[in-house]
Amino acid sequence: MVSEVIDSPIDAAINRVRALSFPDRAARKAFYADAEHRRLLEELYEPAVDSTALIGAHDAPGDSLG
Repeated sequence: MVSEVIDSPIDAAINRVRALSFPDRAARKAFYADAEHRRLLEELYEPAVDSTALIGAHDAPGDSLG
């Protein structure tokens, strides 16, 4: 079970993990800004999830998070 392996940074047990990879910061920003992605999040993801926590994020050298 995920909650037995990963310590939660919030007051909720972690029961699933998503791992996403993008070639660069611009691609990551474009993905999250995409209107269809936002619509699907609002319609399907948000009603099914009580809480979320960012466990970690890493960029390639020279490509800062933001």
